[in-house]
Amino acid sequence: MHRSYALEKKWLQMSVFGGLLFAILGIILGLLIQSQMVLFDGLYSFISVILSLLSLLAAQVIEKGDKSRFPYRKDMLEPVVIIIKYVAILLLCVTAIYSAFEALLSGGRETNVSYALLYSLISTVGCWGMYIFLKKHKKNSGLIGAEANQWRMDTLLSAAVLVGFFIAVALSFTSYTSVIPYIDPLMVLVAAGYFLKIPVVEITRALKQMKWHPVN
Repeated sequence: MHRSYALEKKWLQMSVFGGLLFAILGIILGLLIQSQMVLFDGLYSFISVILSLLSLLAAQVIEKGDKSRFPYRKDMLEPVVIIIKYVAILLLCVTAIYSAFEALLSGGRETNVSYALLYSLISTVGCWGMYIFLKKHKKNSGLIGAEANQWRMDTLLSAAVLVGFFIAVALSFTSYTSVIPYIDPLMVLVAAGYFLKIPVVEITRALKQMKWHPVN
């Protein structure tokens, strides 16, 4: 089946620029308001950008079709890139779970919940918009599909942060303010735990798609 690599690269470039925007916003704001959760979200987006660039590079290599320099099927690169992406995401999830446990055991995290709530709202809406857009254009492209899944995970992470900081703001008007520092690491724990199954499923699927037969 014919695949438009020009359009594929266009959507991948859009994903890269969108991820870079959220990464810069999250990292800068996280440092300014001293929020480890927002900073983590920004760093997660930054790593997503690196993975998106890897997808873009793979799309360009596949398009060239140089059999003399790459004697195996070009489409084999697609599942390889997908595996690399989801292994990285799997490691991020494990790191997030460890960080969340550490925070819970050390008394939680203090942060400016008002600014964090605003950031998480913007991030959730923006990530959801990118996910819907890429999902509509993925067609038969595994790379675009992986990008869409990545934005879906970004959306879920941002939504979890949004819920956590909304609860924290609500609790700030009650007598349960001592609970506030425990909210965001708890939400990270829940979100990262949910994410663990996605990389495992996608890595298994990509391994089944790999073909090692050289092109005649």
